[in-house]
Amino acid sequence: MFSLNQLKQPLRASRYWLFRHALDGAVPKSKEEIFKIRRGYRHRFNNDFFDATASSEDYQREVYERAAELYSDRGAVGRVVDLGCGSAKKLIEFFPSAQTTGLDLEPTILKLRNHYPDRAWQVCELQEEPNLAATVVICADMIEHVPDADAVMKYLSRIKFERLIISTPERKLLY
Repeated sequence: MFSLNQLKQPLRASRYWLFRHALDGAVPKSKEEIFKIRRGYRHRFNNDFFDATASSEDYQREVYERAAELYSDRGAVGRVVDLGCGSAKKLIEFFPSAQTTGLDLEPTILKLRNHYPDRAWQVCELQEEPNLAATVVICADMIEHVPDADAVMKYLSRIKFERLIISTPERKLLY
């Protein structure tokens, strides 16, 4: 887990990889090694819109379970922010009475605003300043889909939060 000060420092993907593996002397050879994503995983680096609002898939459950534990540990007060919220089904399920803000691309946010009008939804532009504060911030399996992981890390560093959960599809690895 990163401290807030570590997160606020510029974090290049290759430097991140080297930071995590400095002791074993390994050198990254591919993006799969840098982000610890298994070979064969389908990356969407062009950041095209992906409509997950109709998805019934149950990926990332353990990520949201852990986020709910952290939120509960902090007294279940404050806001939960979900960067790359997709269908928001897990955000709604695991935080039914919490104040939540889902962040995603425009087509998704429009659908979510219509489907869940009582929740907060914002279009996320990584280069803009997020005016957000949260008890828990979730970034579940999103960072591997953007062309510039540093932009995601910089955006996250500008959110005032108590706890941050970032996950990738490689659940066997835990830092």
